[in-house]
Amino acid sequence: MMRIALVSVLLASLAGGAHAQETDDQEKFNAMLLTALKENPEILREGVLALQSLAKREKMEQQASLVARQSDALYRNSTDPVLNASGTVPMVEFFDYRCGACKAVANDIKTLATTDKRVKMIYKDVAILGPESEKLAKIAIAVNQLAPNSYPAFHSELMGMSGASEAGAYQLASLLGIDIKELKKTAASQAVKNKLDENNALFQALNLRGTPSIFVGDQLFPGVVSLNTLKGQVNIEEKDNKS
Repeated sequence: MMRIALVSVLLASLAGGAHAQETDDQEKFNAMLLTALKENPEILREGVLALQSLAKREKMEQQASLVARQSDALYRNSTDPVLNASGTVPMVEFFDYRCGACKAVANDIKTLATTDKRVKMIYKDVAILGPESEKLAKIAIAVNQLAPNSYPAFHSELMGMSGASEAGAYQLASLLGIDIKELKKTAASQAVKNKLDENNALFQALNLRGTPSIFVGDQLFPGVVSLNTLKGQVNIEEKDNKS
């Protein structure tokens, strides 16, 4: 009990000294705390770890609150490209075609999205790496608007393209049988701009810091994540859905 009390006092001090500020004798409090730490130095480590755990929990709660407020835009936007719409576990990826980390996880995400029928894959094109990223995102969004069934293949090939470029994206679309003249017109349209702006705004509203940002259900995985981790979260989400 004494150990718990000491850790609690230390936490209060680390969190801003609220306890100390309420003490009439500041110096007495400081001396007491210093003595406790000298006699039980491991308490400092326990206090820091507890504070880190508290901060992590608060961050997760804040993220969950953001997701709850943006759930319709995140999971149920009818203008998003989707693979396996009948899947019961939504997996959402925010990505940039010029993002190296996105390319690093692309094959694992493709494997999971195409082999696990529980997964409803939702694609969110964003442009956070400059004008070239914006051009590529607009072409991809235009592909979805003109030929939604071709989007997953287009996305996969463009993401796998080393040094993805505007010319390469149009060449890829041509190979998929998409009319390039119409595609260029659509990519330059206000509707496509609005969709990209919408995706970018959602990215910011969710307080995301970079790409890839992957949601499996409500759980966020920022950056590079392994296939096994994603599979494990799909299993967790499925169990939660059934409970």
